[in-house]
Amino acid sequence: MDGPKCLLGESPVWLKKEKTISWIDILKKKIYFYNTVTQKLIKVSLKEKPGFIESYNVKSIIIGLESGLYLYDFKKNFFKILCRFKKNNFRVNDGYYDKNKRIWFNLYDEKKKLPGSLNFYYKNKITKIASDLLTPNGPIIHYRTKKIFFTDTRKKIIYSKDLNNLRKKRKIFFSYGASNIGSPDGMQIVKDNLWVAFYRGSSIKVINLLGKIKKTIKLPTSLVTNLTFCDKNKKSFFITTAYKDLSKKQLKKETLAGNLLLYKFR
Repeated sequence: MDGPKCLLGESPVWLKKEKTISWIDILKKKIYFYNTVTQKLIKVSLKEKPGFIESYNVKSIIIGLESGLYLYDFKKNFFKILCRFKKNNFRVNDGYYDKNKRIWFNLYDEKKKLPGSLNFYYKNKITKIASDLLTPNGPIIHYRTKKIFFTDTRKKIIYSKDLNNLRKKRKIFFSYGASNIGSPDGMQIVKDNLWVAFYRGSSIKVINLLGKIKKTIKLPTSLVTNLTFCDKNKKSFFITTAYKDLSKKQLKKETLAGNLLLYKFR
């Protein structure tokens, strides 16, 4: 679809009842809402960098900003604070709202001096469950196996943790290897497969619960950040991309870099 070029597009969310796809540009400090029926695009400018958005109810989304976690009523353009962060060197990077009403979010140091972490917010309390993450992304929950999966993009690793025992040490679920092109970023789960966006990898990879790649979907741009399905049968999905790390030469070649893409299976 035609739309804004995103420096760092992320966190696509399908708002089913609104027939609207929403996503963010972290570095341009924007939220976008595109109605697929009316083809109307709404841009919301922010004063802070957004790290993720998640669906909450028919009129609101959860948004992670540099200052805290908020509910955003997109029909009234109104923000409500849920949790305020102490001032630090981190910003939110990717998040997830689970069935038990926990808000999961990563904290990331853009200057790359301090390691990041995976945390969740529940009943007015923030709990850290994983640290020493260089570039934390994900996270996503597989409810049948009661595991949370999260990525360290810079290390090219997807980790897993047992939701029933979060104090238990995390495990390496998938490691891509330094010689391979691309790194795991945002992801979704469909049945027993992780659908993972590969940053610098020009692809979505489908990985089963044994940590094996079942399928690779090649894309026409390299900086793929995340995805979300937008139909009941999981035959179509939106993909967010970026262009912030591309040279002028690469941008001429990758004309779709920074665009929101729609992929449909035939």
